[in-house]
Amino acid sequence: MCEVPQGRVQSSSGINRLPPELLSHIFLLGEESERITRPRVDWYHTVQDIATQVCGYWRHVAIGSPELWTHFHITRPPPHRLAILYLARAGPTTLLDVTIELRSRYLKTLGISVVDWSQQVTRIGMVLEFLAIHNAGPHRWKSLSVATKQPEPLLEVISSLNVGSVLPLQNLSLAWKTPYPLPSEEDRCVSYSHLFDDSPGHLFELSRPTTPHLRRVDFTLVPWVFILDRPSPLFTGLTHLSLIAAIRLCGLPKLRNLLAANSQLESLELSSGDAEDQELGDEPPPVQLSSLRSLSMMNSSCEAWMLAIVKMIEAPGLQNLTLATGGYESRTYSNVLKYVSTGKLPSQQTPINDTPSADKPIYPSLRELDVSRVIDFEDEIVDLLASLSTITRLTIDIGQAPCLGRAPWLLPKLIFLKLPSLVSEYLASILRNRAEAGFPVKVVEVPVGWQDRIQLQDSLGLSDLVTVVEYDEDYLDPHDYDGDHESDEWEASGIADAEFESEVEWMGGAEFDPYETDFSDDFW
Repeated sequence: MCEVPQGRVQSSSGINRLPPELLSHIFLLGEESERITRPRVDWYHTVQDIATQVCGYWRHVAIGSPELWTHFHITRPPPHRLAILYLARAGPTTLLDVTIELRSRYLKTLGISVVDWSQQVTRIGMVLEFLAIHNAGPHRWKSLSVATKQPEPLLEVISSLNVGSVLPLQNLSLAWKTPYPLPSEEDRCVSYSHLFDDSPGHLFELSRPTTPHLRRVDFTLVPWVFILDRPSPLFTGLTHLSLIAAIRLCGLPKLRNLLAANSQLESLELSSGDAEDQELGDEPPPVQLSSLRSLSMMNSSCEAWMLAIVKMIEAPGLQNLTLATGGYESRTYSNVLKYVSTGKLPSQQTPINDTPSADKPIYPSLRELDVSRVIDFEDEIVDLLASLSTITRLTIDIGQAPCLGRAPWLLPKLIFLKLPSLVSEYLASILRNRAEAGFPVKVVEVPVGWQDRIQLQDSLGLSDLVTVVEYDEDYLDPHDYDGDHESDEWEASGIADAEFESEVEWMGGAEFDPYETDFSDDFW
């Protein structure tokens, strides 16, 4: 960044000599990184904040880069002045990344209860109308992310995508933000009249030809009855799909139909949410997902569902697997781990006259494994690790990890070890034993704040073998619902809220004199 001594900018700074195309590219990289690492603070300075205030040259380049202004949030009630300004700077045709959050703070400002679904449907309609008025409707959405306190507004958003024309939408994320979804709320939602179009019985669809570019879908607590209980798939041609159930699960054949319609999936996340054991229907034939590389299965109470999913999905090229079970030990969960390890269930005995077939893992190409949320099952975990010699990265709870030290030949290719929690003496023993046996771990990842406490480098004497990396422990519950620590991003910008009377005053003065050459006198 430009050095700013005594309120001035040094025009001779190296970054000020960069061509505008390169500087613009740097801004865009920073903005993309910022989306991933959104701070959980009351407010913070965005890339756009900084780029338009450091110096005149930066400001000129930033304002002249439409792609820098395509991603905006609507998290507070109108007038949405910053959204209007972003749209103006993005230009009339650039595709947009739109985030809408009708969360508690938004609703409280308007005096709307978080359980008043009807008023929230009205408000989401007003937001969509605002976007349409400012030439920012579905015809310009590259990505759309919507979070609401009730599920009906999400269905209203889906209905807005059924415009009868081809849309550029590539990424769609819808989330019902509630800590405890109620069966009555989900049942009410799936009877919502806007589920249907003008022809009774015909459900809205998001598949081709309306959204031919749609590749990524993340639905959190969107009722599975709406997603799966339909004659044709809600969407097709996806490469990423994440579905977190609320209360009701649908029969497995319906889920299989959706997966089969998206056979090019590369990443899949499935969670039974708060669903308890229920009728899943007949066990369907396996579905082949030959392109699938990442699979995450999370379950809290519906044990049979998780086992059925593992048996149903065939993904021989899988490289990344995450398993999360309920907080108790059960035979069904044990069978899940055994099936992943051997491709068989304990009940599948080989007849006496037959030649027994060798056990082999169902994911022979696996490289990364996360079992940090698999509770207990020490023997099954050992068998699982013994069957997966290709693993290079492992995330595991410290309670399960000692087996890596007792049997250091487990996972002989292991390089990265990530521990969501740790006890220093256990970790020391694991690393020492593996190093002495010729299977050293190269990188250990621990939560922020643990490195100083355990002092790994000094206490273990493995400074040449172990690199300790601290990571931000950001486990977001899928039901995360309004933590006050979460920023409203630029709508809560400290600059906009604290230093200027209005957002327009902060971002105003966009006019730039092309004949101005002495940028050293321009500090914004």
